[in-house]
Amino acid sequence: MALRADANVQSRLENLAARNSEGTITPEDRSDYESLVSAGNLIAVLQAQARAAKLPMPVSQ
Repeated sequence: MALRADANVQSRLENLAARNSEGTITPEDRSDYESLVSAGNLIAVLQAQARAAKLPMPVSQ
């Protein structure tokens, strides 16, 4: 299962990331950026867990 941000969210994330790297991000926008990154990390962990749950279990000998 692949979950992706819509184009508007992805564009905002890229803009915030660039401004963060440049050091021109406002405190409010930095908070938004951190929230978006945290949400992305959570989704990535959930996707990894879902993939792991679909793997066949090894047979014990």
